[in-house]
Amino acid sequence: MEEINNDFLDEKIDKLNDKIKSLIYNELMKTYNDKKYEKMKQYIYDIFLNKLKDIDNIIKLIDSLSKEDKKDFLVELMKKCEFTKDEFYSNSENKIKK
Repeated sequence: MEEINNDFLDEKIDKLNDKIKSLIYNELMKTYNDKKYEKMKQYIYDIFLNKLKDIDNIIKLIDSLSKEDKKDFLVELMKKCEFTKDEFYSNSENKIKK
């Protein structure tokens, strides 16, 4: 199978409800874990990284990833959730980068 078309993901899958979308994306990540699917993987990572409050689905995604993909995704997740030492120890609210 050739590189999956991200336009298809965007146009067709995005119209489904969130639970079904997550199931499809998780299955895609399990099935197409070859290097030639990097573009698709990054697309799916970005979807999950932009919905950080959806913790259950992020955990399910992580569980569906190969060891190498899991490492890559967690690195990106950590970047997205970064905050400084000063922010961590401050008493102010909402200092954590979103």
